Amino acid sequence: MNKTLKDRVALVTGGSGRVGGGVAEGLAEAVATVYFTARTLNQTSKTPGTVGSLDETAERINQIGGKAFPIQCDHTNDVQVRDVFRSIERAQGRLDILVNAVWGGYKHLRAEGKDRMTMPPQCFLGHSADLQ
Repeated sequence: MNKTLKDRVALVTGGSGRVGGGVAEGLAEAVATVYFTARTLNQTSKTPGTVGSLDETAERINQIGGKAFPIQCDHTNDVQVRDVFRSIERAQGRLDILVNAVWGGYKHLRAEGKDRMTMPPQCFLGHSADLQ
């Protein structure tokens, strides 16, 4: 097992999704202490249009022998975000690695009645003249 991140404390926001969950697992494999956030705690509280949950990511991290610390947080709520950082500071005294994998754009796509698979790539990649 690679121990390059031993004694490091990491936070992955959006840790229930495919990207954030995968990053959290990779950090755990590298022996980091991994905190990760998402709105979805478990399958019964799953937000429509999302994949995964905090419980699922924690289970995968625990299966590989990692240190998993899931924190339910809505990153559109500044108080909840502040509380995440404060709880990590209290428990660990520091934060060494921060990975931001939060994305909540699906709400806007559904509200506008658009399917993200049929939208042009520039909707997701910003202003890119190369894509036109």
